Formats: sequence, structure tokens, C-alpha cells
Amino acid sequence: MVPSLLPLPFTLSCIIPSKNRIKLLPRALNSIKAQHPAPDLFHFPEILVVDDGSSDGTASMLATDFPEVIVVRTKGIGPGPARNVGAKAAKGDILFFLDSDDIWLPAHLQSLSPCFFNDSSFACSRAFNHNLVGGKNFTIPDTDVDLSRNAFSRMLQWCDMVPSAFAIRKDTFLATGGFPSVGWGEDWLFFLELCARQKLCFIPDITVERTLHTESLCTDQQLKQHILTMLDRLKAAVSILPGSGPENQAHFLALQKLASERGDAWRSIQDFYTAAKEAGLTAP
Repeated sequence: MVPSLLPLPFTLSCIIPSKNRIKLLPRALNSIKAQHPAPDLFHFPEILVVDDGSSDGTASMLATDFPEVIVVRTKGIGPGPARNVGAKAAKGDILFFLDSDDIWLPAHLQSLSPCFFNDSSFACSRAFNHNLVGGKNFTIPDTDVDLSRNAFSRMLQWCDMVPSAFAIRKDTFLATGGFPSVGWGEDWLFFLELCARQKLCFIPDITVERTLHTESLCTDQQLKQHILTMLDRLKAAVSILPGSGPENQAHFLALQKLASERGDAWRSIQDFYTAAKEAGLTAP
């Protein structure tokens, strides 16, 4: 079904889930305020912070330093469900997302918004990642990856998208049910579902900067077990998605075997990706 055309200029909403990130959150918010204007294309976005049970003074900081921000409070439900709560409260035609430890580069909104002139339901760009946990900096997706060429096939191999570099029509988001209510892998599951059923507009430019740090969720001390659980969920998901087959479940079984054998040595999800790539378990 082709989405109906949206009136110009678009109304935008940006949703930031955050828990105890008082030192990082202002940087994310200021990167939104620094976006290049495009009044013929979009209105400056409303900003919603979903404060997911912070105890570090986040609420007071927002009230004092960012009074324009809409604050929605939840109680430790996790980033995926927190994004869903923010999406339901948002008023924009197009939903953008930003994690509290990431920033947008100034052309982010200007780069992704034109995707919604056509029949694309969602869009994403490339994110540069500062790796403070060890190893080299990296991009998601890799610089040689073109997600406009069968994003679903690539997503069946690896998650080549991140929430901070992603935008979606609100009506499409609500129709999908949003991010699954799981602790790990909610973004991969959600993007896999979207790529199976909706049209993606991929912008190859780097418009987001992320930081992989010791307090990132993807550096959890129980990383190996989280990865194995996530892969179980993905195996179950691909068993019912159109366009997937037994070979896709076999792929996730191979990733599980790799994680079981080598996961104790990994410090972050990027270590998992590096090992999977070396083993030929990511898309070429």
C-alpha cells in the first residue's frame, strides 16, 4: 500500500529515551537545536524526552536548561518501549529518534526529510561510531554498504541500522506496533520487520555520531548471554517473516555457535560484529 502524501512543510518529532544520562543528554539535545533550518520542507521538531526512571536529577536539568522539551515519564521499561511511549505522545507527521549518548550532525534532518516526498515509509543514514571500549572506530552500516539494494536481505545477515539514524512516518510506526518489548535486540527485530514489509530510503551520508562507551547498553557484563538470547528471538522472528527461509534460521544458528565459542572474550557488540565478519557470517 502506497502511503498518502504528506502536506509540506512536514511536522517532525524527535524522541529521546533516557535513563540517568544527565551528563550526556544536553549534548544530544543541543545537536537537535543546531540543525540546519529548512522552512519549506519541515517545521523545527518538537522534542520529547522519555525519562525512563532517572534518579540523577535529569528532570530538574531539563526544566531549567531545556524548558521547551516535552518530558514523558516512565518507570524503567527499557529503550524500545520508551520510544514507543514517546511515539504515541508525539504530534509530528515524521518521527525521528536519538539516543541520549548520540548526536546528530547539523544536516541530519535536512538529509532525511526529503525521503518522505516519495512513497518511502522510513529512512536511515549512516552513523559514525567512536569506539571508546577498544578497537577501531567504525560506521553503521559500513562505508561500502548500500542499504538501498535489498535492505531486507542484509538485515537477515546483520543489523545495519541504528535508531539515532532512523526516521519513519508516524502512521507507519503505529501500524507496526513499534519496537518489541524485549531487553536486547529490539532495534534489530523492529528494523527486520520494517525492511520485510516497507520501503526504505537510504541516505549514504554520515549524519549521526555515536559513542560506544563503558556505560553503553551494548557493553553489558552479561554480553554473551544477551547475544544468545537475542539470536533466539531473531530465529523465531525470521520463521514467520515473508521472504525468509530455513537458511536464515541456519544463519542465526551459526551466529549462536560463534557467540557460544568466543563470546566470553568480547567486550562490546562491535567485537561480535568483527568476529562474525571474519567468519563470513555478515553480508558481503
